[in-house]
Amino acid sequence: MYPAQRAVALEVSNSAYSQFLERLRYVMNELRQEEVIPSNVEQMSGVGRSKIRHVGGWAVRKVLNRARKYIQMNVYTNSESTMASVKKQQLICELLEENVIQPYIELEEKSKFPETLEVTEGRQYRQRGLLHI
Repeated sequence: MYPAQRAVALEVSNSAYSQFLERLRYVMNELRQEEVIPSNVEQMSGVGRSKIRHVGGWAVRKVLNRARKYIQMNVYTNSESTMASVKKQQLICELLEENVIQPYIELEEKSKFPETLEVTEGRQYRQRGLLHI
């Protein structure tokens, strides 16, 4: 392939890539502007509230596990920026553990929706992987 042909091919591919990215940006902006569906937890059935609590506990568990894994892998780093990220992840863990995760007994006493606790507790496996939030 001659240099002129290569230059033209490169220009065409760069132009196509730029148009693709522009279209992708447009689509993402359209998706972000979609109307949010309001949900009123008070009007949900016990099953719906149980699912929300279950998914919430699962999501918190995932975030917590990811943060802990990052900390373990990078705690002995020499990089200042990585160490700043480690400290941020540590703060995330502390905030979740102190403010979001609650013992079952404590929630049982003060929960507005005790039936959701029973469903989450009933879905616990031997590893007790579901969190009570």
